[in-house]
Amino acid sequence: MTGPENQPTEKLALTLTAGKVRAVLVGLGLAILASVLLLTQTGVGITTRYAPMVDAAMEIKYEASRFHLWFEELVQGDTTLTEAMVWEHLNRSEWFARAMLEGGENEEGRFEALNDQNTRDAIGQVLIEIAELRKVAQARLERSRESLAGSARDQAFDAAFASLLAEADNAETFLQVHITDELDLFQKTTYVLISLFLAAGLFILTALRRLEAGRQVYVDQLELSQADLAQAVTRLSHSNADLERFAAVAAHDLVEPTRTMESFCKLLSTRKADQLDSEAKEFVTTIAEGARRMGELVRGLLSLSKANHTSRAFTPVSLGSVCAAALDNLHQAIEDKQAEVRVGELPTVLADECLLTQVFQNLIANAIKFQPAGRRPEVSIHAVRRDRAWVVSVQDNGIGLNPQDAEEAFTAFRRLQGANIYPGSGLGLSLVRRVVEIHGGTIWVAQAAGEGALIQFTLPVLPDEKNGDPDGV
Repeated sequence: MTGPENQPTEKLALTLTAGKVRAVLVGLGLAILASVLLLTQTGVGITTRYAPMVDAAMEIKYEASRFHLWFEELVQGDTTLTEAMVWEHLNRSEWFARAMLEGGENEEGRFEALNDQNTRDAIGQVLIEIAELRKVAQARLERSRESLAGSARDQAFDAAFASLLAEADNAETFLQVHITDELDLFQKTTYVLISLFLAAGLFILTALRRLEAGRQVYVDQLELSQADLAQAVTRLSHSNADLERFAAVAAHDLVEPTRTMESFCKLLSTRKADQLDSEAKEFVTTIAEGARRMGELVRGLLSLSKANHTSRAFTPVSLGSVCAAALDNLHQAIEDKQAEVRVGELPTVLADECLLTQVFQNLIANAIKFQPAGRRPEVSIHAVRRDRAWVVSVQDNGIGLNPQDAEEAFTAFRRLQGANIYPGSGLGLSLVRRVVEIHGGTIWVAQAAGEGALIQFTLPVLPDEKNGDPDGV
């Protein structure tokens, strides 16, 4: 089975393949469109270029034949005809021949110059024969009495006309051969393009089938991997639940022993003080300090366990009241350190009041505790609205906290600095982050403007305030 670590690579490969197939399809479609346009243009061009030429070749013979017929009638004395009327037909025959060579336009349409040399040579010969026929006809008119039917001049005229028709037929034959060659080339080009399109279509069809087969394999592997992942998540969830239950039970069971240790250490220090030498008193003090730290750790574990298993049925809670409760719980530490705590206007949010009290209490306690010797603690608490969340800031003037160490600071049992100077369990900020996340917010260490640490976290605004003023409380 393909492992989850290989799925992104396979998915990327399938995506790239699909992209290539789509690109080829688009390219093939454009090529087909361009080819159809080219073939259409070529076919129209052949029709536009050669249809008038075929008509012109026929008109050369037609006009020459009418000239021959009317000329004979004119010579025989037909008074309904004039020389201008007769010569007009030969002139038109000559015009069509020159239009085939040089191009031209009349009431019948537009004529493009021929590009086939054989046909051009044949049309050139037609023009020579037209000139010869004109010469013979002119000479016959000048001696009309000697040009009657059967005369030598009549026979010369008929011979010139026959020669013209022969050359016109020859030119028409060359034109038909040239048109046939053009049509054959057009037909072959069409067959080649159709064959190429069929081959490309077959290739694309094969590629699509292979792509679909690969996609189905990927889908099957993904379904299997998702099933394995779901089982792993379930096992992990059960393991986490077992660990949390174990931690909660262990913490609960350790509360009483640590309290007993502290109590008896106090009794030894007070009632049996005169019976203890200095070394024994130091031992008792060490035991009492260890019991105290164990008590803090146990209480932290209990608070963390409570946060993980708290109900999500939140109610509107005033952060001002929550902060006031936290300050009341810390009044002794505040008095001992002569700390100054400034609290700005705080909003109302949906929350668990007890858990948020723990958040403010832990943050304020840390701000008071982590101070250089001899410095009076100063703590500032305020909130501003950003879009659909409140950003709560807790800033102090203590030893500070580097934002780059934020992840470690919020990790349970991790103490970054002053572990031997400042007492604690290393669970305070971990509990704070968990509570903030439970409420749908995030927490981070910001860069303080001056000395000290600046911790900020977000809490969602009340549902009926989501469209309200984003710039204030």
